[in-house]
Amino acid sequence: MTVGLALRFDLRASGLDADELSRFYAAALDMGEWADHLGFGRVTLSEHHGSVDNYLRSPMVIAAAIAARTSRLRIDIRAVPAPFHDPLRLAEDLAVVDVVSGGRIGVAIAGGYVESEFAMFGRRPPDRPRTDAAAG
Repeated sequence: MTVGLALRFDLRASGLDADELSRFYAAALDMGEWADHLGFGRVTLSEHHGSVDNYLRSPMVIAAAIAARTSRLRIDIRAVPAPFHDPLRLAEDLAVVDVVSGGRIGVAIAGGYVESEFAMFGRRPPDRPRTDAAAG
């Protein structure tokens, strides 16, 4: 599959009030629709938590909104830090976004790396699931 042109959103925006943040997110949805219309191949969304610059906290919600306004654009979430999500809820939410998008969702699952995020969720980096390579 040739991707061609792509968008990437982390939706960082410091100092916006609620109305400005709403317009900022609406603009991202408009850009997704515009990109789909022009034949872009994909939009990639990122996830982080607790950032002072409003880094995108819930990419699955934005992915569903973009999916509802587009018909061809591939929607990738790169990456979902799994330790901060309930595994069943994560799987169900991703399944719903996949249905809404007509199968256009792609997801990378990650272990997380930002210490402050682990602390927010009452987790510790050493408690992350180990990969087969790390497990030995």
